[in-house]
Amino acid sequence: MDIVIAEIEDAGVGLKVLERESGCIELKLDISYNFFTAYQKNWFTISFKKSEFRKFQRCLRDGVKSWHGNSNIWQANKIFIKKQNHPNNYRNIRAYKRIFILGFHLIPATLSQVVVNAILGVSV
Repeated sequence: MDIVIAEIEDAGVGLKVLERESGCIELKLDISYNFFTAYQKNWFTISFKKSEFRKFQRCLRDGVKSWHGNSNIWQANKIFIKKQNHPNNYRNIRAYKRIFILGFHLIPATLSQVVVNAILGVSV
């Protein structure tokens, strides 16, 4: 049975952090945005080992330029964190999703302070 560790929605970004039965951490992120005149919503699911999730938290807290997630020939789900020197008010990221070779999404987004603090508040 999966345990919901954190669930929050703020400024067009929905976040759900789950602890799976296998012991890994799953981050479910949905990002809503306007593209020209159409409303878009994309879903990203990224699985982390506990040590990888702690590294993700450190990079997010410190604003270190890095990428986190997984990829193989069939699919990819990644979050790219942009380098930032200001305190953790918000973080600029790029969310990347690819299905096989043909289709992909690269969504620039900003995680608000509420979402960043929810991720940083998760203890694993």
